[in-house]
Amino acid sequence: MRWSPRCLHPVVLALLASVGCASTRHVVELEDQGPATIVDVTVIDGTGAAPVAHQDIVIDAGRIVAIRPTGAPVSGLVIDGHGQTLLPGYVDAHVHIGARGAIKDTPGLSAEENLERWLRVGVTTAFDLSGAASAVARFDDRIAAGTIASPRLFHTNLVITGTDSYPIGIADELMPVPGWLVRLAVPQVGDESDIDKVLDDVEQAGADYVKIMVDRMPEGEPIMPRPLLQSLIRAARARHHPVFVHAGHVDDAVAAAEAGATALAHLPRRGRFSDAQLQTLKDSGVVVIATAAMWESTTAVLEGTFVPSGLDELLVPAATRAGATTPPTSAVLATVQAELAANRDDRRANLLGLLHVGVPIAVGTDSPLPGTWAGSSYARELSTLLAAGMPPMQLIVAMTSLPASLLGGDFGTVATGRQADLVLVPGDPRLNPAVLATPSMIMIGGRLVTPVPATATWPTTVMPGAIVRPTDGAAAEELRSVPP
Repeated sequence: MRWSPRCLHPVVLALLASVGCASTRHVVELEDQGPATIVDVTVIDGTGAAPVAHQDIVIDAGRIVAIRPTGAPVSGLVIDGHGQTLLPGYVDAHVHIGARGAIKDTPGLSAEENLERWLRVGVTTAFDLSGAASAVARFDDRIAAGTIASPRLFHTNLVITGTDSYPIGIADELMPVPGWLVRLAVPQVGDESDIDKVLDDVEQAGADYVKIMVDRMPEGEPIMPRPLLQSLIRAARARHHPVFVHAGHVDDAVAAAEAGATALAHLPRRGRFSDAQLQTLKDSGVVVIATAAMWESTTAVLEGTFVPSGLDELLVPAATRAGATTPPTSAVLATVQAELAANRDDRRANLLGLLHVGVPIAVGTDSPLPGTWAGSSYARELSTLLAAGMPPMQLIVAMTSLPASLLGGDFGTVATGRQADLVLVPGDPRLNPAVLATPSMIMIGGRLVTPVPATATWPTTVMPGAIVRPTDGAAAEELRSVPP
């Protein structure tokens, strides 16, 4: 076959981006300020290193310019970190910026609304894993100009799949564009002669990584053969591209890891890893973006048992939430539901096995989907990983430096010279990891993320005196004596 996105009319790419309705509900604003200092804070730098107490973090021109013991005079905006913990801004390593979080005609959220909601919970970097590069990159200038509130964005181009394979067969059920249009636009690899062409187009699009799909949903549709999958991965890695693979079955996941995949975009939804397969994954160095909560939320949505969380109720409009509490009547989705339910125990065992063997796991949500919405699903994923036994410090690495290492960016750690993408949480997340989901301050590029009045009541743990005021030459103890 011969395929090229250069042959597609821009309208096709715009439809595939599926940006939804116009923005109707803002939840954050970005606040500019000059130099700032976070004083007397405990720093967890995101690398797994031990916390360091009583530090001052000096920020200027969007970057961390100094980390030093507290006590020296400070000037500019001062943020009192006493009794709190400073972390790198969070990374969501699996999102879909233009998805609506709704099935077909149910009201959903726009891309701009999704971006705000990720930022609202402390996600300062997001990896988009499906949109046309031209559709996603159109946000870059607006983000740089500060006209929209958004995490930093990295993106693939359109996903690469096998001939007539997932997600083509299920597009009519899940996407607001017809399946024939998805079939026309999505690059498909039928044999090895197609590999160079699709990778050339990825490079022309300026993508940050390659995304490959190898799955059947529903069961019975065509799938990319494993030898072809491995050839495609090896060819992409030979061109020095990170490769993210959506593998539906454990055997395909292991084949992808053996071929050099950088990351698995999901915990596989079918099959159970053997001990030997778990060891192969560990030895390969592949990172698994678990999206564990997504599989369970999706199963619940399809069963009609999904219950929105408090964060869902805060950040997601009622009409969109309602669409996730009524099971769809589609026969195709009923088949998917039965398969997800039948494999629930295997998925849980696989997550436990990965943790036990020590396969690196990064945090990603696959949001927004129905029941897995932008922002609120991040807290659900953290809870799922903690419940599976991931220690809090390992979780923080999974939220920050580990996903950042996949792309080599200057984010994901608290260090001099790095982007000032920072999250302040009340107390000690090692003792009470729930505070990771309730930041008292979020900063991206040295700019404060400020909740708009409609959402200012969340979280209840926001410390009212955290931001003191502009000052000149005061010390930390004097600052805390100044009423907010």
